[in-house]
Amino acid sequence: MSAVDMSMIDRIPDMIENGVDSLKIEGRMKSIHRFYGD
Repeated sequence: MSAVDMSMIDRIPDMIENGVDSLKIEGRMKSIHRFYGD
């Protein structure tokens, strides 16, 4: 699945409405060199 497929940002209001009171957001730190090719 792509990151877009796994995105739940549009569902956050529904989750809050249904009693979810915390979320864990994970990501990966990437070096600036990855984007600028150094």
